[in-house]
Amino acid sequence: MSNYLAISAVTAVLKYILERELPEELDESSLRITIKPPHLLNTLVDLSGLNIFLYQISLNSGYINQDQPRRDTRGRLISSPLVGVDLHYLLTPFSSDNNELLNQQILASAMRILQENPVLTREIIGEAFESIRQINHSDPILKSDIASQRENIRIVYKPLSLDEISKILFSNIQTNYRLSITYLVTVVLISSKVEPLHALPVQKRKILVKQYNAPVIEYIEPDIVPWDSNADKMKIKIIGKDLISDKIRVVIGELEILPDFISVNSSKEISVNLPADLPAGIKTLRVIHGLYDDTSVDGRDPINNSISDQEHLAFKSNTAYFAFLPKIITEFPLQVTRGVNLKLDLMPPVEKKQKVEIIIGEQRFNQKLDENDTFPVTTLQIKTDNFPLGKSLFRLRIDEGESLLLADQDPTSNTFGKYIGPEIEVITQ
Repeated sequence: MSNYLAISAVTAVLKYILERELPEELDESSLRITIKPPHLLNTLVDLSGLNIFLYQISLNSGYINQDQPRRDTRGRLISSPLVGVDLHYLLTPFSSDNNELLNQQILASAMRILQENPVLTREIIGEAFESIRQINHSDPILKSDIASQRENIRIVYKPLSLDEISKILFSNIQTNYRLSITYLVTVVLISSKVEPLHALPVQKRKILVKQYNAPVIEYIEPDIVPWDSNADKMKIKIIGKDLISDKIRVVIGELEILPDFISVNSSKEISVNLPADLPAGIKTLRVIHGLYDDTSVDGRDPINNSISDQEHLAFKSNTAYFAFLPKIITEFPLQVTRGVNLKLDLMPPVEKKQKVEIIIGEQRFNQKLDENDTFPVTTLQIKTDNFPLGKSLFRLRIDEGESLLLADQDPTSNTFGKYIGPEIEVITQ
């Protein structure tokens, strides 16, 4: 999700994308990308370029009813509200001598650039922020976290009629009509500043999933996999229909699992050994079927034995999800002094872009990773400044995957069936 800087950050990234390519393609180094209301373009008498004007913000229809704030029976907030918005932009060219041919060239180049960059990827956002940092390292936009939102931000050409564009130009301050085009940027997610309580995990789940496309993943078993030093305990089964094929790929997130880790049991079941260095978190999984070109042998180039470029994609399954949970290696129970960093050993290694949180009882604390570390890391220095005093259950949360709690299995115990660890005691100096 993104914070309140999301909208201005999207505009800044759009400006960067156009500034990066537009002047070079038109061989006009003096071209400028501006962000002004259309009537102020009349003041740019000595400049040529393209103006980006955000003329409307609307609620995204797909997110209107999602993530509504919910409360428990005691009235405490247990989920944060989320706002999904669409941004409507008007792109207007201008030239110092009102050269209409140049204006048309600018628009055509801008359309090509946006067509070739339909998604604001993490890489593009990172490049844009680095460009901003070089100009002003304290620019507030650098604090935006649009790169980490769960939904891709897409750029879509959305033509309006001449009458609609004229209304935009003439709605507030009278100005001359200018040739313009409109784009929709969707979806930008703005999350709440209010941190909800984090409930204890459900101990038993009952889920029924039915799919109708082939290949079909019906469910993953188990759907919660804690990291374990024993590789045999990090195995999942993909249950579904029509899973078998000439070539089967299993993709977890953006990582393609090596064939040696995959066993095809039948058309309804595939076994996958999870790599020990797979980052923790909530994972997406797909089964992909491939076809080979007749000129290759077993999908490999006969000259260099590499995967052939002539391989064609046949089918992708639906997306399934499972949780790969981190494991705390540090032994508990622990006693720490508030204000003194807690050294926490864990597996699997944590990547630089992952989100790390500590849950003490039902309170959640974000942990900022040290950018000077050599990633991935297996040891974290946890800040304890705001930890509540006393004894509490301790959980580690990485990209929404939480370390397991220990439940009392002794039927004669007063705490039978309840969570009893890992436990941490926070004291003062």
